[in-house]
Amino acid sequence: SFKPFLPLLHCTRLPVVQLWAVWAIHHVCSTDRARYSRIIREEKIYDIMQKLYDEQSLFEYPDLLMIQLLKSILHFLKSYHSNRHQFSSAFSSDLNMATRGPPTKVQKVMVQPINLIFRYLQNRSRIQVWLYEQTTTRIEGYIIGFDEYMNLVLDDAEEILLKKNQRKKIGRILLKGDNISLIQQIQQTGTQTK
Repeated sequence: SFKPFLPLLHCTRLPVVQLWAVWAIHHVCSTDRARYSRIIREEKIYDIMQKLYDEQSLFEYPDLLMIQLLKSILHFLKSYHSNRHQFSSAFSSDLNMATRGPPTKVQKVMVQPINLIFRYLQNRSRIQVWLYEQTTTRIEGYIIGFDEYMNLVLDDAEEILLKKNQRKKIGRILLKGDNISLIQQIQQTGTQTK
């Protein structure tokens, strides 16, 4: 589900996080939107994407990948939107131009989330995980395994309680992908410091 990514859409100070959330929603909408039709309607995903698209259009130097992904999402979701007649033909022609072309262009611009996780695993980077709807708790550790659902196995894991400013060692854990809002590297890797 893309529900854990919805709060990340409001991370305007971290455009990369916002882009990651848009990419995740795009992935779900392009592969399995019928399964999530109720969430799409309830959470008003179309309206959120339209608002993000409008905001990006106002920037002097908009993120072209973000605009492409948003146009594509709006195209996928136009049948879920109550005001479908407002979907302009100019927008449709822009969308056709934006979605043609080889898929390798996206690969050059953006690191796929799964590749980034794999890089953290390969380099044995210490990472910090922000938990979904648990804003006062973080988990740190080394990724030693993961799957396509972003379930992570962390070694030497520590639970960080921000309010109490405490750390608690918890060893090796499995963290479900649904609980992850953000993953960030917190320590230089061994290969970067040498």
